[in-house]
Amino acid sequence: MIVLKGTNESIDLYHKITKTEEIKKIQYCLIDQDMLAELSKYETSKNHYFGLKLFSSSSLIDNFSDYISKLSLIEIEFESFKDGRPFTIAKDLRQILNFKGELRASGSILPDQYIFLCRCGFSSVKIDEEQKKTWIEIYNNDPGLKYQVD
Repeated sequence: MIVLKGTNESIDLYHKITKTEEIKKIQYCLIDQDMLAELSKYETSKNHYFGLKLFSSSSLIDNFSDYISKLSLIEIEFESFKDGRPFTIAKDLRQILNFKGELRASGSILPDQYIFLCRCGFSSVKIDEEQKKTWIEIYNNDPGLKYQVD
């Protein structure tokens, strides 16, 4: 898997952790919502970064804004390419919760959705490396047409 930001490729630095003891050992930690409360015990620094993995079916918890400043990445996994809920989650994270970090799409997404992901607030996508050329072509061929008004 690779990460695309526009047409730039990078590797995924974040490592999924499942035990709180791992947080101190790993520089780029990717946690799920069940571990979110653990973030209050840790300070962010230039050497330690936290990412949160959400799914299409995830709902933002009431006190989510308490943790958002500690997150440098939120990854939303599309459970199906037909599911539009991650687009709404992304827009809410950007507009309502004012999330300024990296917002990444992963999972069952199609290259044709790349432009719409960017317009809803996603800053990167995690894809199979074999698909990179197709994703970049679609990104570069965006005619700029919009069906919705911003």
